[in-house]
This record gives sequence, C-alpha cells and structure tokens, in this order.
Amino acid sequence: MTKYFIFFLGLTSTVMFGQTYQIKGQVTEANQPLSFVTIVIAQEPQTTNETTSSTFTGQIVAATISGDDGNFSIEDLPQGRYSLSAQILGFTPYQRVVTLGPSLDLGPIELSPSQEQLQEVTITAKAPQITREPGRLVFRVAESTLSTTDPYQIITKTPGVVVLNGQLTVKNRPTTIYLNNKKLYLEGSELKDFLEGLDAKLIESVEVITNPGANYDADATTVLNLRTTKKIAPGYKGSLRGMYRQGVFAKHQWTTTHLLSRDKHQWYLSYGVAPKKENKDQETYIRYVSPLTEQTTNIWEGDFNRITDQLTQDRKS
Repeated sequence: MTKYFIFFLGLTSTVMFGQTYQIKGQVTEANQPLSFVTIVIAQEPQTTNETTSSTFTGQIVAATISGDDGNFSIEDLPQGRYSLSAQILGFTPYQRVVTLGPSLDLGPIELSPSQEQLQEVTITAKAPQITREPGRLVFRVAESTLSTTDPYQIITKTPGVVVLNGQLTVKNRPTTIYLNNKKLYLEGSELKDFLEGLDAKLIESVEVITNPGANYDADATTVLNLRTTKKIAPGYKGSLRGMYRQGVFAKHQWTTTHLLSRDKHQWYLSYGVAPKKENKDQETYIRYVSPLTEQTTNIWEGDFNRITDQLTQDRKS
C-alpha cells in the first residue's frame, strides 16, 4: 500500500509541474481585426517605459504576430505570472499582467491610433505600409515618417522584430540581416553602427522572412532583408577584440573580423585565437580509523599537480 501511494504521489506531481497553458486573443481597431501586431510575453512584468518600445530588458518567453483576422495564440507556457504586450507602429502600445493556470482567452484587445503618429502623418509624410507576400511580410517605409530616423530604428519598428539583449530577433529566434538579398557578415555593435550610418531615405522596405528558402544560408532561421532604392555596399569593415584574465597563468583571447564589399562580390574573413595554460594542484589526505579500536590504522596522502597548454583557433571565410 505504501509503495502504491508513493508512486501515485510522484505521478501527480509530474502532471502538475509538467502542465503547460495557452494565451490567445484578438487584436482589433474600432472593432475591426488588426493584423501584424507584435505580441510579446515576458516572464517578469515590465515598466510602462519598457513596453512602449520594441526593446525588452526582462526575459522574453515567447513572441508572435497577429494574423489577418487579428487572432493570436501562444502555447506551451508554464504556470506563472507574465507581462503581455501588444504593439505596432502608429498605435498606442497595450500592456497587461496575466497569471496563467488555467489557460486564458483574452478576447478582443482594442488598440487606439497614437496621437503622435497622427500628427506626424499630417505634417510630414505618409505612414509605413504593411503587406503580406508569399513567405514574407513587407514593411514599406520609403518616403514615410520613419525616413527621418535611421535603418536600425526602422528595423526595430518593423512588425515582428524584437530586440533582446541587444540582438535582433524574430518570433523569439535570432535573425540574419541581408541587404538587397546579400548577407551582411556583421553582428552586434558592428551591425548596429553600420545600419545607423546609412541614410534612412535610401531604405525602400524591410522584408521579414520567417521561413527562409534555398536562396539564404542554411543556418538562417529567420531573415530580415533590407531593400534600398540605390545600391549600397558596406565597403570595408574590420574589428579587433581582445580579452585578458589573470589567474595562476594569464589567459587571453583575440578575435579579428574583416568584411570587404565591392559591387557584386563580398569577401569575409574571421580569425580567433585563444591560447590557454591551466594549472591544477590538488592535495589529498585520508585517515583510516578502525571501527573496533577507534585508532588510526592507515594514512594516505596524495599530491597531484598538472599543467596543461591549450590553443583554440577559429577561422571563417
């Protein structure tokens, strides 16, 4: 009887802690479905300032985009407290804190046009246009209100794009940046600096490709392709980074990257080297005591020392 009770208790605990839940709803404007709205679920509630942009400092659990009918659904979420944010350019962001367990149907989520955006449209230029083409979402920004910013800001305002820990992501997956269907071999601060240095007026559209085909790298899970009104070549971009740490022996790492673009050709080279010398020094002392006399019968001492040299090299081209 006892064995059966323990087994039953363990099975019950597994079911309780392994259960997941779903959040679903519909985004609307004036009771009409609103598509391409970015829905983000964060593990910890965010402040108002953090949820009025596409940058989140908390851990993002999941993200998706509302469909043509305005509906969205996020599944496989553990029980807990989350912050839900719904936002799209031109509308006031929506935020609420939800507690999962059981699943939630939020029903209609009404978004209101942003007054700031309405003023920009009236005074300066037209609003960006969003269209869906086979296999991609196209965010057209030519001669729009975003043309006064920079290409990096345009990307962060693109529906479905979320900046997580300084990295551009789409549907909670890292994304690869292309410029006129050519991969940019830049990342992190180098990519951000390059995009911010471009003239936003040259950007025609941003294509969000969630299922890249054979025309893109096999390891690209998602792609953001920037199309320009004129040909743009990054020219030369290079970097040298180093790391130094002092222990028993010094450890250092050096990485250099180089990108050269000319017309239809690109050359990329990356090389990293990390020499490392490690010291392991261990002393062991074991005393054996007789259970009958409680006297020491034997003593074992060990002194172990090992020094290893390791060289790690990484080349990409």
